Amino acid sequence: TQIEQVIVNLAVNARDAMPPGGRITICTQSLPGWVELSVADNGHGIPEDVLPQIFEPFFTTKEAGKGTG
Repeated sequence: TQIEQVIVNLAVNARDAMPPGGRITICTQSLPGWVELSVADNGHGIPEDVLPQIFEPFFTTKEAGKGTG
């Protein structure tokens, strides 16, 4: 359930960052003893001035009521 929520949040954030459209790619690869998950999009990226804050638990660049958590 937790990994599902992570994937949904990544997908929603990628979608919101590409309002005119774009592509999000979610891939898995099974390897002996573990699974690799990769997520990529072709959005504009994160502005440099925001990068230091991206792992703060309550930081957002979205308007109130626009985020998924």
